[in-house]
Amino acid sequence: MAKKLPPDPYSMNESRATWAGRVVGFCDRYGETTEYPVTKREARVNLEGKLADIVADFAHFCDKEGLSMKRVVRGAIRRYSVTTDGHGTQLKSK
Repeated sequence: MAKKLPPDPYSMNESRATWAGRVVGFCDRYGETTEYPVTKREARVNLEGKLADIVADFAHFCDKEGLSMKRVVRGAIRRYSVTTDGHGTQLKSK
């Protein structure tokens, strides 16, 4: 069953997802190879763990730079809503 993706009014969400995959360093889904993981389950666990680490690292970066992580997340919610035409399911403000 194909995943149902939210609308992409600017035709940019695929490239945004590819960029994020490269930032995470887990690029085998995006046409590049990596030596791990072995199973689909391991892939998901490793990817979710890496994403959690990156979010935590962004929080540390905000601490260091005197930025508000809450404000950053609110901005991300707004941007995601705009780039999915308000139908994205990942970030909900409520």
